[in-house]
Amino acid sequence: MTSKFQVPVLKSIPEYAFDALVEEMKRFQTRLSDETELGIVANGPGLTIHVDDLRLSGQMVVFDGVDSEGRAARLIQHYTQVNVQMVAVPKQQEKPRRIGF
Repeated sequence: MTSKFQVPVLKSIPEYAFDALVEEMKRFQTRLSDETELGIVANGPGLTIHVDDLRLSGQMVVFDGVDSEGRAARLIQHYTQVNVQMVAVPKQQEKPRRIGF
């Protein structure tokens, strides 16, 4: 006899927090024009990161991208401390960056 019962996939609290952040970033990206891309304000108004990638590393949320001058930038925050201000920033290349979720 074959059982139709499936064991649910259990996620950790950081995974649930990360999934919620991904959904919010997806929603934000849908509102962007072809002339803008998603940026996050990191450590106050002095640094904006044009985000290329977002990942979960253990309990840390990692944002990778470049700053406004094209230098590599990475922001790492514990999932309990994540506080993200998303902003539409002018694209830096011909094609705007989009985070591929």
